[in-house]
Amino acid sequence: MPVVEIQPNLKHDDLARLLGSPKGRIASNSLNKKLKHWKKRTRQIIRPRLVYQKHKLKKVSAGIIQLDGNYRLKSAKLSRTLRRSKEIICFLATIGAGIEKEIKLLMGQKRLGEAYLVDAMGSIMVEDLVEQFQSHMGEHYRLQGQLVGLRFSPGYCDWPVTEQKKLFKLIDCQKVGVELTDSCLMKPRKSISGVFGLIPCPEGKDLRTYNPCADCNKFDCPARRS
Repeated sequence: MPVVEIQPNLKHDDLARLLGSPKGRIASNSLNKKLKHWKKRTRQIIRPRLVYQKHKLKKVSAGIIQLDGNYRLKSAKLSRTLRRSKEIICFLATIGAGIEKEIKLLMGQKRLGEAYLVDAMGSIMVEDLVEQFQSHMGEHYRLQGQLVGLRFSPGYCDWPVTEQKKLFKLIDCQKVGVELTDSCLMKPRKSISGVFGLIPCPEGKDLRTYNPCADCNKFDCPARRS
């Protein structure tokens, strides 16, 4: 089960959006100074790691995804997304617990604005870590005539967060130091788990994959992909 180390990017536009700044502009000089400091500091304290495992899909039916080893995932939208897939990539990514320690320290010092800023940075970096991984896998499998599908995480759409327990059995989470609480939250908190399918795609064929966001009326969802 490979462990991947990818240095995540801290995208300015994403950070500006989380901070409520229009059109990617952060006008405050004091905020820009804090940004400069914390961009440097977060690079020193994060420990980005990702572990993944490929599994064969035995059967995909309405609402049920059956994997090798008799594991079954339950989600109507996920099953529709994976209906053309023959295999699935299960992954778990984290940037470590260092950034949470900094947030806790800032909260204790009543520096709530900086704590929020660092928390936002952590969210962007772990998301970018996963995006880079999926992009790399997309290039890798494209050369093998396969298409990488949309990424799903437990708690997204109709996939219950309790399915996290099943996903953790499919990944060696100890390799990246992530634990699952009784309430199915991950520790460290800045961690992401999920799956995406591998779809056979003959050369030259324009294969469109199902996007559940197209059927959703929640237009203000931060995870919306359409």
